[in-house]
Amino acid sequence: MEEAIQKLDPNSDRQNLATRVVHLTKQRVIPDYIANFMHSIRTLRNRVVHEEYFPNKDEISAVEAAWGAIEVWRKQTLPNRNG
Repeated sequence: MEEAIQKLDPNSDRQNLATRVVHLTKQRVIPDYIANFMHSIRTLRNRVVHEEYFPNKDEISAVEAAWGAIEVWRKQTLPNRNG
């Protein structure tokens, strides 16, 4: 996800992912609902990495669905961008 965000906003490489998503949402590059999906994935990922948390099957399903929605949006909105 970070690579895709970098392509949308190449000048934001010094910001953390959450800040970059907020910035792109305010610029109307990313719609609110997609940003919310991105934040959901990011927060669960951070919990897994930093707290050694093991997500349950429902959390995994939610993240998979969020990722799928992001991919559909990306393909429809940014068809000429690779990644």
